[in-house]
Amino acid sequence: MLKGDRERLKQLERVSQLRQEEKQLKDGREFLITEKKQQDQQKLKEEEERLNGKVKWFNGAKGYGFRYGFIGTADGSVIYGMTYLIILSFIIWFIAYLLYKRGYKIKF
Repeated sequence: MLKGDRERLKQLERVSQLRQEEKQLKDGREFLITEKKQQDQQKLKEEEERLNGKVKWFNGAKGYGFRYGFIGTADGSVIYGMTYLIILSFIIWFIAYLLYKRGYKIKF
């Protein structure tokens, strides 16, 4: 074999290696693209579920209720939330009452 033929064979082997690397990169890129699409679809599904909560308790005659599942899961029961708000309101009222009794002026 001549020196030129050896160089030509080395070049052909190098081209073959580069094509294999290119194919691997292309396959990897396609995998990442499909994985990204799947993640985006999952995020859209979760967003849709988050925005479409359920009404846990609703009174049609009065027209109000409590929304359930705004962030995908319930934080607690409705009874617990109402009890907590009532207790908190009473504590705030009691503090305001004590301040008023001590002579603080209340402005409206």
